Amino acid sequence: MPSFKDMLKQDLDTFLNPDEFGDLALYSGTGLTIQILDSIAIIGETESAVNIIEVRKSDVPDLQEDDTFTIDNIVFRNLGEDYTSSSELMMKIQIERI
Repeated sequence: MPSFKDMLKQDLDTFLNPDEFGDLALYSGTGLTIQILDSIAIIGETESAVNIIEVRKSDVPDLQEDDTFTIDNIVFRNLGEDYTSSSELMMKIQIERI
């Protein structure tokens, strides 16, 4: 019987699949196209809308501030570690259009 972690990885594959819920992005850190989940979050007292992507941690092994993600021919930059959170498998990254 597969472990819970293995089952979670299979679920992530489904959610990140561009034919299901995911999108593709060209990541400047590796030059590879990676699978992402993208969303807009409302944060802060001013209720500002921000762009958030979720990626597999293994797809962004050495994420740096100002690394870029090209999504649908639009370039976004990583806002840095203050705007990044992660779990064991996934990373949430706040990005802005440049």
